[in-house]
Amino acid sequence: MRSDTYETRLLIMRTAERLFCERGVDRVSMLEIQEAANQRNHSAVKYHFGDVRGLVEAILQRHSTPIQLRWLADLDALDAPEHSRLRAIVSILVNGLAAKLDDADGGPEYLELSAQLVGHPTMALETMNARGGEGAIRMGIAVNELAPIPREIQSLRAHRLVVLVFTSLAARAREERSGLPPTSRRLALSDLVDTLVAMLHAAPSAETSALLSQGKSPSSAREESRVERA
Repeated sequence: MRSDTYETRLLIMRTAERLFCERGVDRVSMLEIQEAANQRNHSAVKYHFGDVRGLVEAILQRHSTPIQLRWLADLDALDAPEHSRLRAIVSILVNGLAAKLDDADGGPEYLELSAQLVGHPTMALETMNARGGEGAIRMGIAVNELAPIPREIQSLRAHRLVVLVFTSLAARAREERSGLPPTSRRLALSDLVDTLVAMLHAAPSAETSALLSQGKSPSSAREESRVERA
């Protein structure tokens, strides 16, 4: 049987998810969450989560854990030819997150919150503990191993991938909530996967390559040139 503490934490998280989605994570106070969750104890939110960041961390972890478990299972079961393997992995990533569109227990709100955090000045999504889970780490490694781009810009592309995934899925959640999505979900998700794969495959331009060369030490540039000739 679940404890009263568990039920209280869950109620607070569900309430916060709704308010963060409706008004934005920076426009909701802990007091407002406490009152909306019908908590008589004026320090209930602080007691259970410490501060807003602690509450956000708990919300992300609540949703991220099952997503990452699904990623791990799907990656273990992956059997795709080399030429389509990157798309298959990106599809696993997108579909694992997109499943939250149908999660009545705060799934769309989780996507909206994550989209708010990708560029947040003090609670950036990439700094959250949920991003350090085994599934997220393994997914990142799998993508980087197959993306044919210089390692110096892998982190830039990875960040843009996260931004695009969450903002796109949050927008889809809002469209479906309004009842007027412009395209079918299946088409929208397939195109999102195509877009991400194209971004990961895109070769650096001459300008970007020149800037990359400027940032390398003479010794590293010579070593790379030697490897390419070999």
